[in-house]
Amino acid sequence: MPAGSRLLGEETVDGRACYKIENSRGTTLWFEKETLLLCRKFSAQVFEEQDFSTETTSTYRSEFDVELSDSELSFVPPAK
Repeated sequence: MPAGSRLLGEETVDGRACYKIENSRGTTLWFEKETLLLCRKFSAQVFEEQDFSTETTSTYRSEFDVELSDSELSFVPPAK
């Protein structure tokens, strides 16, 4: 685990068992235990001078070793 990070425990995200980790910046990350792929990210920012704060949560559903058709990998550049 990177320096300044700490394991907060284990939680389930969308039915997936995850490690819950907080990094040195205060961002909370959930990594799927089986694959160690990122499942969720939470961050909060406080703007004290404006008496304003934001919170952002992103949830990911990563897959690997998925078969793709040739059409999914094709690229047609835009016309000039």
